[in-house]
Amino acid sequence: MDVLRFSPTAPNSSYTLQVQGPYLQCKKARSTRQSALDYYAQRLATNSDNAILTTYGLNDFTPKPDEHPYLSMLYFSAFDPMLGKQGLRGPGPDQYNNWNVDLPPTFTQSFPLNISDEDDTGREVTYQVIPRQLWVQTADNSIICTLGNATREVNFHFVDGVQTISYGELQGFAPLYIRYERNNFFDVDLDIWPYVTVYLGLTNLLSGNITTRFQVLNDTFGWNTLVESSSRVMLTGLDSCQDFTDNSWSIHPIRGISSENGRILRSEGRDFNTLFNKHPSSCRNHTLDRAIEDLATNITISMMTSSHLTSMSQNTTQVHVLLARNLYHYNPLSLLLSYGIAFLFTTFSISLGLYTFRTNGVIHGSNFSSIITTTRNSELDKISEGSSIGTLSLDKELKMLRLKFGAIDIDGKFERAAFGVGDKVGALKKWGRYV
Repeated sequence: MDVLRFSPTAPNSSYTLQVQGPYLQCKKARSTRQSALDYYAQRLATNSDNAILTTYGLNDFTPKPDEHPYLSMLYFSAFDPMLGKQGLRGPGPDQYNNWNVDLPPTFTQSFPLNISDEDDTGREVTYQVIPRQLWVQTADNSIICTLGNATREVNFHFVDGVQTISYGELQGFAPLYIRYERNNFFDVDLDIWPYVTVYLGLTNLLSGNITTRFQVLNDTFGWNTLVESSSRVMLTGLDSCQDFTDNSWSIHPIRGISSENGRILRSEGRDFNTLFNKHPSSCRNHTLDRAIEDLATNITISMMTSSHLTSMSQNTTQVHVLLARNLYHYNPLSLLLSYGIAFLFTTFSISLGLYTFRTNGVIHGSNFSSIITTTRNSELDKISEGSSIGTLSLDKELKMLRLKFGAIDIDGKFERAAFGVGDKVGALKKWGRYV
């Protein structure tokens, strides 16, 4: 998902903005978060109908052919652990587009933080808050993406009206906490609502799961097939990240369960996978955690810098306008070389023409009139009588007749140059008119 296109102040210009707003910060899961995701992966693997496996959960999984007729490989699963079945808050994890997410029983009690504050009357009150987090489980990694307020320096660059955007690292990231009361849905600060709305739009795009199963044909040829795809992540470029295209499942996919010893069978070498074949450039940073941050950043930049979505700001920035000028440059050596070659060939052609004229003593023409005036004479008319219409059945004597070009003898005088026969044709004299 790219940033919305903006109308530049000039076709060739650039400027920098400090864009503050909602961002996601994604990191690898640690400590209690990783323990909860391990529990989640274990519960998926013990599904009686369809065991769904992650690579690091294979060691703790004992396949049973009677209970696990199918083994599916988890590529992607995303959910908010505290979004709840009832919307923004609730006692259970987010079920949107996902399986029945099962986390440790004590998780919902240990996850919220206790905060002390004063109410309108000055009395100290204690309440619970929770962060807005998107939990992502892939074949090999566990990722936690936290919603927060931060600032990025965004550079807008336009060349002939074509927009290019780059931005720096997050600055001053502060996680966003909201109140967690199960029975008071509307008790939330109004300035937090826009952030939560953006977060919900993004999580609704990513929440869900993608699992595959290896199909084998004649025990030799296999390929990956899609079993479940409730997440809309495949509508974005995120499925071109290495977490999809270069993970343990793509190198050693699960083929099935051995009927002899009940062990999991895995293929050696890359499987024939055409599910995730988008160009790697669609995932700009190649890793899923950075790509999710990019997606959230593009949404925030589009929203916070568009004049149609925000009000006029009092902040100003300097716009650098680049003037386009046509500058001509040439290499003198190349210019002299091209003109020198042209002059050389011209001189050679003129010299050859002068030499030919001096040698022949006359300039010949090749147009039709020149041919007629050269070949016509009364002697040839007599010889070719009866064959003037140009038929193919030419007389044999005419075929054998040899002509000579020279001075024609007419009444004992050589008066013109033309084609003639035998001794009636004299030699041409150089620099003479005909003789």
